[in-house]
Amino acid sequence: MNSSFCRIVLIGSGNVATRLGKAFRSAGHSVLQVWSRNREHAEVLARELGAEALRHPDAIEATADLVLVAVSDSAIENVLGLRSWDNLLLVHTSGSLPMDVLVPFSTRRGVFYPFQTLSRQVEVNMQEVPVLTEASNENDLALLNHLGKSISGRVQPVSSEERARLHLAGVFCSNFINHMLALGMEYARKEGLDSTLLDPLIRETVRKALENNPREVQTGPAVRGDANVIKKHLSLLESHPDLQKMYTFVTESIQAFHH
Repeated sequence: MNSSFCRIVLIGSGNVATRLGKAFRSAGHSVLQVWSRNREHAEVLARELGAEALRHPDAIEATADLVLVAVSDSAIENVLGLRSWDNLLLVHTSGSLPMDVLVPFSTRRGVFYPFQTLSRQVEVNMQEVPVLTEASNENDLALLNHLGKSISGRVQPVSSEERARLHLAGVFCSNFINHMLALGMEYARKEGLDSTLLDPLIRETVRKALENNPREVQTGPAVRGDANVIKKHLSLLESHPDLQKMYTFVTESIQAFHH
């Protein structure tokens, strides 16, 4: 890298590639090229980033500072197997895959993982998104840390094992919570209730959990051991057997956690 700005090639055109590509461009980096198995998506993203949309990865610029591989975990090996990579720095964006999945493809390997749920349609303040980095040598780690600090206020080198565990914790704190919200709102709508009445409760629950130890601010019939309310709720869920099973399991989990 000859300057403070990086020359980047993106492989992928989905949520992560889109968010990172836009953040890199806003920070002054150059996204040279975009390649994706979905040609149409690659062309759209390339236009947004002022980059070249490639028809095949063979045309990837050999002078790029890094090739960011932002594709699904299951696709990484197939995508990288389409060409030889010589001494290019290959960097994946997965939270769950170890850096060593890149060993067969390049001697220069890294991970640049934005620890956040990202969507193409939803804007996110990347300065608030932690970036977890890893690299096979100190120079490339310094490059990835520099790149991370240009778009995020928190960059932290972690091992593959640490990143996998953080990713797992994130599934509980993000994916599972969102699923619970979806279930609760869907239940309210099916019962003819105004689900927006839940909004203040959701906001206060999240605020309280972030500002305190969630274990210490747990409320509800499960932690109180209120058998009458629990029995009433299960009765209300008799026509929703899947929700009834979920309610029972989570209730037992809360009680085991707190007693």
